[in-house]
Amino acid sequence: LPDAVFLPDAAFLPDAVFLPDAALLPAAVSTAVTAQRDIASLMLSSGRFHNGPVVTSRLGDQCCSTGVANARASVMNPSGMRGPDAAAVAVIRANPSEILNIREPSASICNSLAKIRDTFSLREARLVGRLQEAQERAESESRRAAQLEGQVAQMMRRMGEAQRLVAGLALKNAELQGEMAQLMLAHMVVGLAEAGGGEEVIQPSGR
Repeated sequence: LPDAVFLPDAAFLPDAVFLPDAALLPAAVSTAVTAQRDIASLMLSSGRFHNGPVVTSRLGDQCCSTGVANARASVMNPSGMRGPDAAAVAVIRANPSEILNIREPSASICNSLAKIRDTFSLREARLVGRLQEAQERAESESRRAAQLEGQVAQMMRRMGEAQRLVAGLALKNAELQGEMAQLMLAHMVVGLAEAGGGEEVIQPSGR
């Protein structure tokens, strides 16, 4: 693992994951780590933190100075805490969600991190799949919209053609009505001429 391990969602961590930064601890790193794990187990067993405390490097420094026995006594008997002991537990209380780095993680932490990576990889794959499905649906809707627009344009063209056809029929009907009126007038003139005996029927005035 690199020196800096960033975990975006601490909810996937087990109840007790302590990541001390060995670069910030004094020489007695093993003592500090042991003290931190002892504090973890004691505080988890006592129910002080539901999600598990996360210990900072400052607590590691303080645990080195006080020792494992004092750290245990501090957690088991909070009312008797003094000096670095009280500061150690105060750090835990003040930083319940702080996660630091580790250079040589234990097997359990590596497994936890692997599970976290697998979980986020699975989530990422699901999100990518959903994104692809959404893109496909969007493309399908776009194609359908284009088809509907084409159909609407075709219907508009047909409607325009129908309107022009109706206008042409109306004009043709008007022409036919005019011709029919002329034929009726000619028929009346011929009838009057036959009834009147000739040219006298047709007057200069047109009657």
